[in-house]
Amino acid sequence: MASETVRSLILPALGTLGTGFVAIVSIVDVGTARARYKVKAPATEPSPDTSEEDKQAWARAYRQYMNLIEWTAISQPIFWVSALVTREAFGPNSKPFKAVTYASAIWPIARLGYGKAYQKSAEARGSYFGIQSLCVLTALLVGAVSAGKIARQEFSKK
Repeated sequence: MASETVRSLILPALGTLGTGFVAIVSIVDVGTARARYKVKAPATEPSPDTSEEDKQAWARAYRQYMNLIEWTAISQPIFWVSALVTREAFGPNSKPFKAVTYASAIWPIARLGYGKAYQKSAEARGSYFGIQSLCVLTALLVGAVSAGKIARQEFSKK
């Protein structure tokens, strides 16, 4: 049976595993777009004779992947550090801890929606971007408050 600590961190773990799944889907989408728009690696742009519509479609497929990589590098450390310090600062049953862990689990779902919507049109990604941004900002703010609480306790010891 899993320990209490592992059970309390299952949502961030599922969020990280979900992010891996989303990354694989995104890689497959870019590979499919490479074949469709004849963009041979390591090139990142289609040939000049490609139609403007196809150039835009390729750009959206490529950008959704690059954007995922950028946001993954930002979000995953924030989710994990925030979950760990918030668990310590407020406890595993607290509202702040639950906010961080749910944000961690929701993020890859929003990212998957973002990637699929962006490939259809740049305008379609907006609501997904808002959700995933809110998830990261929630974890960042709660984590910062939690770290501040722990630091204050540690530095005020005499």
